[in-house]
Amino acid sequence: MKTSCAMTVVLAVLIPGSSAMAERCIGIEPGRIVMCDDFDSYCDGGGSWPGYPPTDPPPAACADGSSANSDGFLANWAEMSTSCGFDMKIGSDQKYSNPFGMKYPAGVEDYVDVEEEQRVYDLLGQGAIEMAAVRRGEAAGTAVNGTADAPLVLYFVLWLGFEGNRFGQYKDLYVELALGDDRAPTDYVMSENCSEIECGGPSKGFPIVCQVANPLEPRPSDCPPLSDTVHAVMAFGLLSKLDMNPCHVDLCGTAAHHPQSNHPAFFDGNCWRVVKAGYGGANGDFSLTKAYHRFSMTITDTEVELRMWAPGATISPYTATYPRQYTGPFDRVRIGVGRGCVLDSTTGECTVPVSYDCINGSHSGNPWVDDVVLFDGVLTRPQEPQGACCVPLAGCVMLTAEQCAAAGGTYRGDDTSCNDPKACCPVPFADADEDGDVDQTDFAVFQACYTGPDPSILEGVCGCFDRDANGVGDDDVDSDDWTAFEQCASGPGIPVSPTCG
Repeated sequence: MKTSCAMTVVLAVLIPGSSAMAERCIGIEPGRIVMCDDFDSYCDGGGSWPGYPPTDPPPAACADGSSANSDGFLANWAEMSTSCGFDMKIGSDQKYSNPFGMKYPAGVEDYVDVEEEQRVYDLLGQGAIEMAAVRRGEAAGTAVNGTADAPLVLYFVLWLGFEGNRFGQYKDLYVELALGDDRAPTDYVMSENCSEIECGGPSKGFPIVCQVANPLEPRPSDCPPLSDTVHAVMAFGLLSKLDMNPCHVDLCGTAAHHPQSNHPAFFDGNCWRVVKAGYGGANGDFSLTKAYHRFSMTITDTEVELRMWAPGATISPYTATYPRQYTGPFDRVRIGVGRGCVLDSTTGECTVPVSYDCINGSHSGNPWVDDVVLFDGVLTRPQEPQGACCVPLAGCVMLTAEQCAAAGGTYRGDDTSCNDPKACCPVPFADADEDGDVDQTDFAVFQACYTGPDPSILEGVCGCFDRDANGVGDDDVDSDDWTAFEQCASGPGIPVSPTCG
């Protein structure tokens, strides 16, 4: 059952992390890995590293001191449909595993706005799921999911600045698991012009992402009501645009008049959540500090356990467990922040004309990403959607589009329903075999459905013959309905009028 944004959080049990951090893919056995990119094979002359270990053991990393080359990374992690102007790149300045990490774009000085971006790793297209099946000795799947017996784990590392120059609270950078092209919504309204508020900051407004279940301050009045749409996505990381008060008049006399959140964000499939003690529940404050922060999502069939290891934290790792809103599988991994549109406060939809724009960064300092690993879980095929299928002589049956075609039926569309007993009635109603005439074949079906004047449960095509009250019916097939049927009788091969009866 889908639940709302207001679902409470269950305190998680503290579980120690892996100790094999010096090895490739954080020391996880290759047979357990779905995909891994530690960014350590992207050098001049380096071997192929397609995002998962192609051999056991995996190939050696580039040597320390090698020259970084981003070409392989940019090929493996595809650009989204619209470029945001700046590219992620491989480098050696900050890395959790040697010799490289991935540098994320950011403003260069004076909080210059730089459009951030998102890149995607296609688990299916890159062959990661196929290779995982081979290593596990399992049948090939098209996606991966977590269960109670086989949780799926996403792990990654973010570097968030030096002592005296930490900047994680100002950043928008998360890692996202998704199915297909669905994404965590970053649609927003604009704050007021900060310069028009006393001590409010620069002469501009900032985006405020509205789809958040537990904002630290009240949502702006022009945010529409929370949507109940469930997206095929989960995400964990940084999203400063959940700041409901980006002008920060409380910080008068400083340069910090821009969006900030000193705590990570989590998207559960329906809503963003600020992960902080007292705002939904956690075993600690989940405060961002400096240097390297390790993050993980452990996904079962019903819950997601979040962990964050932060330098200098009194509790390590912080943990919290949330119920899953999206419970389906995943076939994409994305890094960055998705594009958003400006919301109409009345309709809750994108304002017209619709434009999905790159979200702007608001602070200097480049965060770095390292050791993105997806492991364990179960390989699966996403359940195909079903809908109402109208099958001649059988009426309405809930089938997939493929099953409906195989049955010779007419598919009414994904998620359509057979609750309306007349959803699949032929036109006209008396043409039971839908061959364009009303003849003995159709009469035989009518005869089998005939009940007389006593109310009965009419199943399948029989409900179509119940024509009393202008087609509304009276729960029987009797002489009145026979009169309507007779008006349609045309004989074999003679076209019948669609308005007869």
